[in-house]
Amino acid sequence: MAFATNTLYGLEINKDRFNSKYESILFPIIREKSAYLHIGGISSSIYAISKLNEPDLPTLKSILKVAKDRDYNLKYGETVAYSID
Repeated sequence: MAFATNTLYGLEINKDRFNSKYESILFPIIREKSAYLHIGGISSSIYAISKLNEPDLPTLKSILKVAKDRDYNLKYGETVAYSID
């Protein structure tokens, strides 16, 4: 599970998009195992999916259902890349 969410997040934050692999590998794992997500996996997956041109709605819904069922008080915001230079 952590493999799928960490890979998705890592690829999206670095803008190394592999949409075909998302559909065939990562999204099915996340949907099937979403009940095992921890708060970090939930937040990183939501961030990554939100950056896609066409978000995978079934995957997003399965993640949000877990967050709702666990009664997490999620706050949605925008992450902005910055530099310390």
